[in-house]
Amino acid sequence: MSKAKGKPKTPVASTNPTNTVGAWEASLASTLINDDTLNVVIHLLSPEKVEDKLQLQVLGGSVETNVRQKFVYIDKDTLIAQGKEYGKSKDSGSKTGFPEVFALLKGGDDTITSSVLAKLLKVKILDYRDAELERRDEAAQAVLNRNKKVKTKGGKKTSGHASRSPAKSMSPDKGKKDKKGGKKSPTKKPGEGGNVIEADAEIPRGKCPLKKRGEEKEEPAKIEDYPEGGPDLYVLCVGFELPDFLAECHKTNLPITSLIRTSSTEYSSDVAFLDHLTANIGP
Repeated sequence: MSKAKGKPKTPVASTNPTNTVGAWEASLASTLINDDTLNVVIHLLSPEKVEDKLQLQVLGGSVETNVRQKFVYIDKDTLIAQGKEYGKSKDSGSKTGFPEVFALLKGGDDTITSSVLAKLLKVKILDYRDAELERRDEAAQAVLNRNKKVKTKGGKKTSGHASRSPAKSMSPDKGKKDKKGGKKSPTKKPGEGGNVIEADAEIPRGKCPLKKRGEEKEEPAKIEDYPEGGPDLYVLCVGFELPDFLAECHKTNLPITSLIRTSSTEYSSDVAFLDHLTANIGP
C-alpha cells in the first residue's frame, strides 16, 4: 500500500516536551533575562524542615506588600495554579507571549516535569522584568513632569493687587445682610437644625483631608536601601526542588544565581509559635 502524500504538519507544542522541540521553545530559550538595560538575580530557596517552609511563606507575604519594589516572590504551587487559569482563558496572561507554555499544563500534574516548570518560571520572570522596566520609565516620566511644574510655577508673574485676608475668606457669610429685611441672618445655635459650626469658629489649617489642586497622591513608604550598582530585580523562588530542575533551567537559558538552603538555629515545638507563623502567611 502506498503512503498518502501531503504537506508536512507544523510541529505543535506537546504535553510531553521531551518528544519534540517547537519553534516557540527555541524562541523562549533565545530570549535573554539579563542585558544592558536590566540585571536580574534569581535565587532558589530550599527549606530544610517544615518550620523553615512556614518562615519562607511569611517572607513571601512580606515581599508581596511591595515595600521593596525590586523584590518578587514566586511559589511553585501558585505559579502552576495561575498557569492553569491562563490556559483556560483566551488571554495568555503573559505580556511577553508564549501562550504555548500554559498548554503544557492541561495534561495534569503528572505531566508537569522539570522542563515544563523551567519554561513556566522563565515566562513569569520575563513578565516581572517587563513590569520593572515599565515602572522605571513611569518613575522617570514622573520626575520630568514634576520638574516641568516647578519651572512653570517659577516663570509665572504674581499679581500686584493685595490678596484677600485669610480671616475674610474663611468666613464669607460674615457681614451678609438678608435681602428682605436688611438685617444680618442669625446664626443657628447647636441643637437647632442639627450640628452647626458657628460662623466665627476658625478652621485649623493643615488638617483638611481633601487634596488641593495640583497635589500629588502620597505613595506608601518604600524601602530603597539597595546597593549602588547592584541588581535591578531580585527574584526569590520557592518549591522548585526536583533534582533535574537546574539542568532544565540551563537548557531554557534561565540563569540561576544561587541555590540557598534555609534553616533555623533553633526549632520550637511550641504550638503557639507554629500558629503564629501560619497566621502571618501571606495570601
